[in-house]
Amino acid sequence: LQAIHFQNFIHRDLHSGNILQETEQSARIADLGLLVSTSKCSKVGTNGVCAILPYISPEVLNKQPYTTASDIYSFGIIMWEILFGLPITKIYNVFRKYFGPELEMQIVLNELRPPIFENLESCYVSLMKKCWESDPKKRLSAAKICETFAEWQNYNEILSELTEYDKKMLLQMSNTNNALVTIDRLYRHSDCGCVKLLYDKKFVI
Repeated sequence: LQAIHFQNFIHRDLHSGNILQETEQSARIADLGLLVSTSKCSKVGTNGVCAILPYISPEVLNKQPYTTASDIYSFGIIMWEILFGLPITKIYNVFRKYFGPELEMQIVLNELRPPIFENLESCYVSLMKKCWESDPKKRLSAAKICETFAEWQNYNEILSELTEYDKKMLLQMSNTNNALVTIDRLYRHSDCGCVKLLYDKKFVI
């Protein structure tokens, strides 16, 4: 992704299905059919969106042009999938059941994002949340993300933190019988009714 952005291109359809895994340490982004240069993107794609909903950034849903920051939002969603080991579409199917046709509006206006364990924090989660900021200007660049990942590899403290976080998260998920994800926050507003609904109805995802 850094290489794509360095060449002044935007992928526009980044999702986990477009990533080819070669080895544990090597992956490639595929399907460049919607690739467009940053200079042209402001003039195209504003009349419609051709992508998978969970990966589409709020500003694009709000009919704003794609930018490299739109790709970063998609990357943040992929980070969530890696963290939880779940396809994001399962979560958004639950959202769709509750919000119906208003789902897109909730993403844009109410900052609806994938659920996380709010009581568990880590540098990985912090980075992920920066990628899906509502304001595109607040998201990190692909170059900065690569720089951060490289730094993590050189610090045993960071690697230990990530390992410990994985253990705590697996324990918390096991307490939900492996079939449920406990939703601690869906919005920035803790009194969101959707949180109560997901707890009460115990949607299987």
